[in-house]
Amino acid sequence: MDRELPKEVISKRRRRQWIFGAAGPVLILLFIWAMGQLATRSVEWSRIRYSVAEIGAVEATVNASGTIVPEIEQAITAPNNSILRKTLLRPGDIVRTGQSILELERNDLQIEYEKTKEQLELLQYKKTQMESELERKLTELQASKEVKDLEARFEKIQYERTKRLNEIGACSDEELQRATLASEIAERESAVLNLQIDNQRASMDMELQSLVLQIHLQERALNDISRRLTLSNAPSPLDGIVTWVNDSIGFPIREGDVVARVADLSRYKLRGEISSINSGLLAPGQTVRIRIGEKTIDGKIISISPLVRNSLTSFDVRLDTPGDPVLRPNQQTEVFVVTSGARNVLRVSNGPFYEGLHDQTIFVIRGDRAEARKVDIGAANYDWVEIRGDISPGDTVIISDMKKLRETKGLKIKNRYADN
Repeated sequence: MDRELPKEVISKRRRRQWIFGAAGPVLILLFIWAMGQLATRSVEWSRIRYSVAEIGAVEATVNASGTIVPEIEQAITAPNNSILRKTLLRPGDIVRTGQSILELERNDLQIEYEKTKEQLELLQYKKTQMESELERKLTELQASKEVKDLEARFEKIQYERTKRLNEIGACSDEELQRATLASEIAERESAVLNLQIDNQRASMDMELQSLVLQIHLQERALNDISRRLTLSNAPSPLDGIVTWVNDSIGFPIREGDVVARVADLSRYKLRGEISSINSGLLAPGQTVRIRIGEKTIDGKIISISPLVRNSLTSFDVRLDTPGDPVLRPNQQTEVFVVTSGARNVLRVSNGPFYEGLHDQTIFVIRGDRAEARKVDIGAANYDWVEIRGDISPGDTVIISDMKKLRETKGLKIKNRYADN
């Protein structure tokens, strides 16, 4: 037989049922409120950056790194095998054209110079002697020729006289024959002397030409030694700054070894590096923009290295303003290689919001709220990002880092009008 429950137990059960019945709707309301809070979060107006969408041009660029280097840097090499005796300047020192940077051992060169100089002087003396001898011999032969010419004229006159006498019977045919032979002999002797003079002159000229050639070669050798003597002091080829000096005092130096480098600091170029993955985007003549602080300097790619080192490809850029005062040697710069461009597109300023994706969520400000919108990203560079999608010129876009809020449908902007 069932017993009737006490009234206190029945009351407790009723109260419990009532509490559970009332808590259900409350929990549902709390859940809905929480979901709304998740869907709409807030952000302080003072903590966001924004940009107004506008129509303009956007260049697509690829990021690279670069170092400013002198456009002209010349290496100074050792003129011969020697020993480094002294360094006169150090890296960073200003140098003038012709100023010595270091000293190499030059005793052997000095001895060679003196020996070559003596040989040259001997050849020049021989040349003077030969010219005097040629002049003497030619003078003697010319004098002999003049005598022979006179004898030939005399014999000719005698022949003419004998011929006339023979015609009138005043002399015999034998005397005429002797006069004829004497005249012909005199003429031939004169012709032989002319030939001797020509042969003597040609022979002496050949000897002189050979001697002149030897003198020319000796002069070139002497000038070369003189040049190497000058280069043994490593004179600077230009006004500039010493960038490197071999300071191994007392150590041997081989001919052709670089002993110093000098750079012209009035003009610079850029030596850039880019990931080998993007190296296929490079081409000679391509525009490059270099950012140094707040300043941008443009240039053109002039050469691309075929080698890849540490997954990087190097390239050289000729700057449009190589003498810009903001440039410094070994200055590190941001480099942007222009790969393509678009005109009359919708763009906003670049900022942390840009994730490098083709499609992403952005937030457009409407009063004190920001709406999330899915858009496509086009060309982008350091300054601008092309936006395609549900956005119009004049819309205000948040460009702060919004990655943590990408799943949020909207934002409430707090204190936007606090100062109004």
